[in-house]
Amino acid sequence: MKHMLAKDPLSRYTINDIIKHDWVTANGIQPLNIKSYLPVTIEPEDKDRAIGKINVLQLIKVKIKQRILNEKKNS
Repeated sequence: MKHMLAKDPLSRYTINDIIKHDWVTANGIQPLNIKSYLPVTIEPEDKDRAIGKINVLQLIKVKIKQRILNEKKNS
C-alpha cells in the first residue's frame, strides 16, 4: 500500500505494477485479465479548457447558493 501512495511519481507503483502484485493475483494463482490500452496524451489546451469549465461550474454553484440564501433571508 505504501508504494501505491508514494508522493514521488518515480517510486509510486503503476497500475501495471499493482495488477501484477502477488497480493492482487493470490501469489500468481489468479492473475487479473485486464486489457491494455494505449496511453492518452493530454495537450495543454485540453487541460486549460477542462480547468476553465470547472471554474465556471464553481462560479455557478456559488451564485446558486447566494440566491438561495438571499431568498431564505427575504422570506
